[in-house]
Amino acid sequence: MYHPRNADGSVGRKIFNEAEVVETLLKLFPSANIQPILMEALPMKFQLEISSQTDLLIGMHGAGMTHIAFLPKHAAVLELFPKGFKLYRAHSMCFQSLTMWRGMHYDSWENMDANLELPHDYTIVPTDVIAKKTLKLVEQICLKKLQYSSFIKFC
Repeated sequence: MYHPRNADGSVGRKIFNEAEVVETLLKLFPSANIQPILMEALPMKFQLEISSQTDLLIGMHGAGMTHIAFLPKHAAVLELFPKGFKLYRAHSMCFQSLTMWRGMHYDSWENMDANLELPHDYTIVPTDVIAKKTLKLVEQICLKKLQYSSFIKFC
């Protein structure tokens, strides 16, 4: 939670409607294990165990996305960005690059609507966007399933 630009330890770039996003995903994939997790609240051992068993990582751009390095080789990533975040930030592509280097599928969404940005670094993420992008990534994961022996519950 500490970053030189963030000495007070506050978390930036948050999903305002996280419960609604999770509900949407549970409806799409009723047999999947879908959980919102605050990784920094867990010991590193548990963070690594969770990452190593995650088929699809969805999250706002930030340090938590480094867990890409520990995802299974069949996994996919959906990275979310608040409005204007990518502007003048060449480093905003780092997690996309890490995902691609690992040979995993990647997609992203960047907010373009100022009305979806709220005080205290919250972004409203449209559930229809999450649904569409998640369905596409799950299809790609399921195609990869044929290449690997691990079982993916939602395929």
